[in-house]
Amino acid sequence: MIRKELFLAITIAIGGLFSWACSNNNGSDPVIEFSDEANDSILKLMKANYCWNLPTETPDIMMNSDAFFKKLLNSKDTVSWIKLIADIPTATTAYDIGFEYAANRYDDGKTYYAILYVKKGTKAEKVEIERGYLITHVSPTGLAKDTIAVTKDNYNTLLPNCITSGKQFSILYRRPGSGEAASTFNPEDVAVSPSKVQDPLYYSNADIFPASGKKIGYIVYNHFLSAGTYLSPLISKLNEFKNQGVETLILDLRYNATGGYDYLSALGSSLVKTQDQGAAFAYLAREDASKDIAYKFSTDKTIQNLGSQLESIYVITGQSTAGPSETLIHALRAYWGDKIVITGEDMKGQNLATSNQVAIKLSDGSSKWAVKIALGHFADKNKNYSYRTKVNNELKEINTESGTKTQLKPLGDIKEYVLKGTLEEITGLTIDPDKRSAKVSNWPSPVEYLGSSIKSEQGTISIDNLRP
Repeated sequence: MIRKELFLAITIAIGGLFSWACSNNNGSDPVIEFSDEANDSILKLMKANYCWNLPTETPDIMMNSDAFFKKLLNSKDTVSWIKLIADIPTATTAYDIGFEYAANRYDDGKTYYAILYVKKGTKAEKVEIERGYLITHVSPTGLAKDTIAVTKDNYNTLLPNCITSGKQFSILYRRPGSGEAASTFNPEDVAVSPSKVQDPLYYSNADIFPASGKKIGYIVYNHFLSAGTYLSPLISKLNEFKNQGVETLILDLRYNATGGYDYLSALGSSLVKTQDQGAAFAYLAREDASKDIAYKFSTDKTIQNLGSQLESIYVITGQSTAGPSETLIHALRAYWGDKIVITGEDMKGQNLATSNQVAIKLSDGSSKWAVKIALGHFADKNKNYSYRTKVNNELKEINTESGTKTQLKPLGDIKEYVLKGTLEEITGLTIDPDKRSAKVSNWPSPVEYLGSSIKSEQGTISIDNLRP
């Protein structure tokens, strides 16, 4: 208070001089903006929630808020930011073509988009585009004369730019054993509400391989967003697995690239072998350990403990697996040890959680600045947040080393390459490939992986939802 009163007195004393100086520069000098109230709010937010300890010496509270915020950041921090709210675009429309894809270079010298999975209820599903199809050309206008081949130079922009163009476009794709086909998309086919979130429970089966004589449950779960909508159905599915006698669980998180952490406590309660209601399943760990936040097992009595009857858990991961999905795996490892087995491809190693976008509110209710901050590293029950990203058994669905012409079979098909390898490891049995369709003589083999439409991101937590 003394500082503010002193500043007010000084401001009154020099106000006329300051105005005179500005007017004598013909208005060309930038207006100096004092942001002590905003900076005070920023400082309180950072003290309460930031991953790292703040500098011993607090920056000048009268600095511009952008400079003030940046002086508070730790040198290890690469994710926190401050922006003028006026500079943050407000999205009224999001775009989704209805499938995820990977761009690869093939042994025929060409580059294609390979369809990884098709989302339910989309135009892509309605026109019967399937996993494994190869997109060879794109027409930004939908006209044949404007068709452009996918190449190593344009794969990163050709299809994405068409999807967000707000115009009609078409894709030409190869289908194994069925020749080529084309599909045209209108703007309304790809425009979706920014708040719309696709159901992450893509596939489930409580007895994926009956011939093995073991009850093996299989779930494909593609993100950890919107827990308020999608956590309950997932818990219901796991409860069903318990009631149906599932002995081994395969959790397929190969496309699970982002989300929040509101799933953690409930999933821990369902999946650990044994639990102590007072214990933590995971921690949000800070540099100052006194600020660590425990994510304890859920007290929701509708969550049944599937883990108590499981012999083991297998998790399928991919190049996109990151954030909350990695945290779940890491936390489960501390409880299951070598009875949790990771197959697929190495993970990203993203253990840092960030806040949502937070508006810095002033006393009059207005906000000029917004920030996003690093909140902490997610750790297991032992407060270890050094994630092991390597898999136990590498199974690449797009294998650039083997020269295989095997197709990307549907997710949930026991002859799908990654699921097949996982099931063979669990059971010790050999699953014969489908001789009729596993290979196509003129089908190209991938030789270089270029990228994917699935973008891995740090998991986020709403500041308002941080647990005390």
